[in-house]
Amino acid sequence: MREVCCPPPEAPARPACPSCGGLGINVDETTVRALLVPDALARLAHATFQFCAAPWCGVVYFSGTCPTFGITDLRVPVWQKSPPGARMVCYCFGENEA
Repeated sequence: MREVCCPPPEAPARPACPSCGGLGINVDETTVRALLVPDALARLAHATFQFCAAPWCGVVYFSGTCPTFGITDLRVPVWQKSPPGARMVCYCFGENEA
């Protein structure tokens, strides 16, 4: 049996959504910046952002150092936050599931 001299590095803990406690998914700040309406963009600070995919949660993007951003802060609807039948399939042509 072979011994390991060093334990494998631990994966960094994924931050939890401050509203629902669900685990966040990493999102590039460029994506957040591109989707925010002007009022929300004014609150944006440089940060590492997470996406909350929980359909019942009003938070879409969050970080530990910046205010949270919800569905009303975005230019487009979010698939996971929209009710079935009304979810956007194609933003370019405004097509939804219906």
